[in-house]
Amino acid sequence: ELAAALEGVSGNSTDSSSATSRVPLTPIQHWFFEQTLPERHHWNLAKLMDVCLPDLVVDRNFKIVSHLDPALLRQCIRALLMHHDALRLRFKNEAHGWQQTCAAVEMDQEVPLTVFDLTTVPVAEQASRLEALATEVQKSLDLAKGPIIRVALFNLGAQQPQKLLIVIHHLAVDIVSWQIILSDLQTAYQQLMKGEQIQLLSKTTAFKAWAEQLSAYAQSQKAQQERGYWLGRPWNSVRRLPVDHPAGVNAEVSARTVSTSLSTEETRVLLQDLPKFYRVQVKDVLLTALVQAFAHWAGTSTLHVDLEGHGREDLWEGVDLSRTVGWFTAIAPTCLDLTGIARPEDALKSVKEQLRAMPYGGIGFGILRYLSHDEGIKRQLAALPRAEVVFNYRGQSSQSLSDHEGTWLKLAQAGGGAVRSLDVNRCYLLEVNGSIDENRLHVSLTYSENIHERETIEQVLACYTEKLRALIQACQAPAQESFTPSDFPEAALSQQQLDSLMAKLNQQM
Repeated sequence: ELAAALEGVSGNSTDSSSATSRVPLTPIQHWFFEQTLPERHHWNLAKLMDVCLPDLVVDRNFKIVSHLDPALLRQCIRALLMHHDALRLRFKNEAHGWQQTCAAVEMDQEVPLTVFDLTTVPVAEQASRLEALATEVQKSLDLAKGPIIRVALFNLGAQQPQKLLIVIHHLAVDIVSWQIILSDLQTAYQQLMKGEQIQLLSKTTAFKAWAEQLSAYAQSQKAQQERGYWLGRPWNSVRRLPVDHPAGVNAEVSARTVSTSLSTEETRVLLQDLPKFYRVQVKDVLLTALVQAFAHWAGTSTLHVDLEGHGREDLWEGVDLSRTVGWFTAIAPTCLDLTGIARPEDALKSVKEQLRAMPYGGIGFGILRYLSHDEGIKRQLAALPRAEVVFNYRGQSSQSLSDHEGTWLKLAQAGGGAVRSLDVNRCYLLEVNGSIDENRLHVSLTYSENIHERETIEQVLACYTEKLRALIQACQAPAQESFTPSDFPEAALSQQQLDSLMAKLNQQM
């Protein structure tokens, strides 16, 4: 409500035009095309939602409405395509590599909406039938000709809510983008229901403008200065992860997931107390416990892990990505070393400092690795060892997503089809994901059953949970706030000097 009432303020350079020209690939898009994928068109993000229109919804003709109108839904989808440039991206593999362009929206162009009538299918068979149809929708995207977004509306009968499936290729969206798209979809539909014209909130910096700025930044002296950091990490000290089946194929079809969660009180301490006393982020705590758990499993105190971030760092004035749809994810490789550190609080401080030493949260690695014109730098970074573990802390994105979905779109439990081809190989041995849902931390560990036994991964996850709980317990109530050198970057103090100074200050108080 506040956003709708705001007026434009001069000084922020945003691009609200409809970009229809060549768009440079971003680092994460380069990463995608670097992978060996037999079915590149089938690598999506998708949401299957229950359509739960509130009671007594009335359209502009004062008729009670209980189902979505496909005609209105088509208008909404067209509005999304016109408003968000990334949904019109096209990709072709040309002589000098993959190229990306943004297509125009033609008024007579077919809107990518399909309506499936499952009302005659027995209720007991509807779920399997929907799953099969959803997978076909997932497989139907076309990177070269489009569309790279498809929407399916499933009618299940008068006594059951409709289901709405939205499938978008990952090259065009990320988790943040979903919040924008679903919010805009609901806004547009509600406006049409009232007989109003669709009027979405103004766009922010265009995806094309961001991609061009990244390319320019890659050639800057500021970016080049990061080279020493990335090449100077202790990559050679990292050991390979233990495996149960060395000859196993790390195939997507073999992927399995185990999960765990903390209590609401433990999560409260993690979200509120530890950041207050230790000036840390939640991911600092989660990564500290991860290094400790993997040290117990692999016998090494150094963990090589790729850190996934949202990639929407505030690098330049006048750039606003708050309502920009696109794939912005940044992958930053790091070596976290806890050699010789025993106390939980010392381990947390060490990981915090190692992460703070990473320039700009790590976004620069991909920029140099894929966008630099210096072939020497690109070769050096490409030659670094590849991580076997990827870590992503998504925060409370699921809760905020529900807020944006509003009152008539609720995430369905399952049944959205396969978001990617099962014939490809996975990029990592282990994927670690953390998120906050219903005031509890949930952690999942995805692995290949061709490589690891489920019992092994369950033991690793149990150890991780144990280390995390021990860390929370040991660090939740220190005598006073605990600082590290990165809290005072201008002072240039070591941890020992800072501890000595803080001890003297505490004595005087």
